[in-house]
Amino acid sequence: MDRRDGQTHVPGNRLAAVHAAHDEATARASDGQLDVGCVVLGPASCSRLAVPLLDVSLFRIPAFAGAVGVNTLSIFAFLGLLFFYSQYLQLVRGFGPLKAGVAELPATIASVVVIALIGALVTRLGAGRSIGVGLLTSAIGLAGIGLTASWDSYWGLGVSLAVVGLGIGVSMTVSVDAVVSTVPADRSGAAAAISETGYELGGALGIAILGSLQMAIYRAHLELPGELSATDTATVKDSLASTLARITDPDVLATARESFTWGLQVTALVAGALLLVAAVVAWKIIPARTVTSPGTEVRHHA
Repeated sequence: MDRRDGQTHVPGNRLAAVHAAHDEATARASDGQLDVGCVVLGPASCSRLAVPLLDVSLFRIPAFAGAVGVNTLSIFAFLGLLFFYSQYLQLVRGFGPLKAGVAELPATIASVVVIALIGALVTRLGAGRSIGVGLLTSAIGLAGIGLTASWDSYWGLGVSLAVVGLGIGVSMTVSVDAVVSTVPADRSGAAAAISETGYELGGALGIAILGSLQMAIYRAHLELPGELSATDTATVKDSLASTLARITDPDVLATARESFTWGLQVTALVAGALLLVAAVVAWKIIPARTVTSPGTEVRHHA
């Protein structure tokens, strides 16, 4: 690019490249407009696009479909529970925000530390079985939360959270790699996008569905005194947070905290059962293999 006579001149080859890029962008934008119809009308319309927003053909690869499903189900169970676990620490155990955050650190620390062991684990077991072992470990940790949430001591919860973190650290790391490694290289971008979408969908559905289960159990387990006014009864059934803010009767407060804890315990066990299902799917469907170099892979047989 240079300037002559006060005007900017673009060399011909660069100008041609700009026009080509513009034409490609226009074509992709046109495809993008059709992608809206693809999402609304369903998978059949997606398959007719050269570059679809949602490449549903990838789900014909069993290993890919299994990895995405496992990823989605895992985050469904994990985030669905942890969203209310923070409330439990503050509303039931009386932790402040800072103390509650520190109390959740065992899961984070464990998920980071275990990364150092993932290479050896995948080499030994392969991707699918490593994910299965990680999910099984997390399921055991969630069961531990379900069993120890009513303890006076925090240590049972701390150890259980660390176990959950170990399992999630393995399963999430390896499953993301499994998603992109089971599809052709030129479609790895589409595969990663679908994986991220599954992650977001699983998290949203986990909070909504497991959160609804938590609240349903909380309300069903409440045993309130008959002399409690209708307004106070409605307040207690609304949420534990509103109960603590408006109700002063210590017996009602103790009942509400106990009900919330029971709801957390049942939800933790349900989430653990979901991870157990995901572990079986990963073990059976995702290939037990590790890639050692381009074009070379090591298979692990039963």
